[in-house]
Amino acid sequence: MGTQTKITRQTKSFWMFWILLLGFILRSIWLDLKPVHFDEGINGHFIGQFWRDGFYRYDPSNFHGPLYFYILALTERLAGWGIAPLRFVTGLISLASVYVVGLHRRFLGATAIFAALILAVSPAFVFYSRYAIHESLFIFGQVAFSYGFLLYRKEKSLDSVWWMALATVVMIATKETFFVFLGTWAIAVACVAVTENYIQKTTEPKSIEPPPDAQHWVAIVLVAGVILIGLFTGFYIYMRGAVDMLTGLQIWTNTGSGAKTGHEKPMMYWVELLTRYEWPCLVGLAASPFIYFSRKANRALKTLVIAGFGSWLAYTLIPYKTPWLIMNFAWLLAFSAGAVIARVMPSIKIWPGLRTGFAVATLGTIVFSFTTMLRLNFRDYTKVGEPYVYVQSTIQFKTVTDALYAHAKKVPQDFNMRIYVMNRDPWPMPYTLIRFPNVTWGHGADTPLDVADVVLSDVEDMASVEKRLKGSYYKLPFQVRDAYQDGFAYLRQTQFQGEFPTTAAVITGGTL
Repeated sequence: MGTQTKITRQTKSFWMFWILLLGFILRSIWLDLKPVHFDEGINGHFIGQFWRDGFYRYDPSNFHGPLYFYILALTERLAGWGIAPLRFVTGLISLASVYVVGLHRRFLGATAIFAALILAVSPAFVFYSRYAIHESLFIFGQVAFSYGFLLYRKEKSLDSVWWMALATVVMIATKETFFVFLGTWAIAVACVAVTENYIQKTTEPKSIEPPPDAQHWVAIVLVAGVILIGLFTGFYIYMRGAVDMLTGLQIWTNTGSGAKTGHEKPMMYWVELLTRYEWPCLVGLAASPFIYFSRKANRALKTLVIAGFGSWLAYTLIPYKTPWLIMNFAWLLAFSAGAVIARVMPSIKIWPGLRTGFAVATLGTIVFSFTTMLRLNFRDYTKVGEPYVYVQSTIQFKTVTDALYAHAKKVPQDFNMRIYVMNRDPWPMPYTLIRFPNVTWGHGADTPLDVADVVLSDVEDMASVEKRLKGSYYKLPFQVRDAYQDGFAYLRQTQFQGEFPTTAAVITGGTL
């Protein structure tokens, strides 16, 4: 028996190695393909404020805690300015979540391996890990808390308490929506307790280890509290952050419960996204009730299954929906999908050929997820009509900003070129143009443009802008992002001569 157990563990570790390697490749190659996203521009802008102030000044109306900004600032210090390093470290955080999901094999066996595989190639988990946004760090906190909680229930160790405490710090210091996860998790634990004690009346071996005593709990909670308050107060420089930490929770509660933000979606939104992108998780959602009452489900699996179903229901009822929020319940549904493959299918007492067919069909959902992920991340990452492509800057935007940087690298003094940003909603340009010191912001009709080297403008101001230009300019289409009006970029022809095709449009204003 000992030999068999050892082989089994080696086999699981072998598969986890290849899953993590695949996940790393998908999260680290060609990170500059996508234009800088709206939210990435805001996050980059906050990093700039961090360097100006020396700490992150927490703003409760931002709906994001300070931890991720400190991570991005450290990344920028080590790797230099640029979106690729920020996306790379976010991908590593996402990969850490896949790893900790794999650690759940301690409680679930092969189910956790299949869950890790599903998340390693999930369109949502790969797509949003290739953005420098908060969600990957927030999910890591949830996954780490799950592991710590299940570990504590199994062996009552100090390590398990540290996992839970630090994971809670990560969640609270990342996003105000931590209470949705913790509330759903508490309900799931209560449901499992009721089911086991009064319905199925099942028992599991109890830990023989003595639980941590009160002194340990107090010490760990104090350390976690010191870290948490330190993060929100800029490490005790901006003490108002400790109060704003609670204010942010209140503001988000009002927003999530019905305040109009433009991000309201219908109740079936998540089912539509699961159907379009995440087939394994859709299978997991549909199978959740059957797995929960299956005799093959142990207490750990039941907790994850009911938490996944409950999280999906909670985010369905909340009107505020952005597509990356799907990750908050998709990681839990991945365990349900893994259980279908690893536990439910082998237990079906029917014709083996039909059982094999079910298993192949379920595994086929992972293949669909993989191919969808490749298409979305490496071909259709700015395609209008893809729900995951949300508030996304356009290829036109990237073409122009790349041209500015390519030119300035060839002619370094032109980092001082005079750029006029006339767009009414310029994000993410405050971040993407941060290395150009001579940028003028504003769309006033009386702004003089006779010395402008570059002008970026909305289409509604085209006539006014062209009337004020002096000399010849390349005129390039420049839509900042999807669902925003068209626009144009004007680049002085003498300055950018030979850097655009001869077919590029040229307009001539007055003479210099």
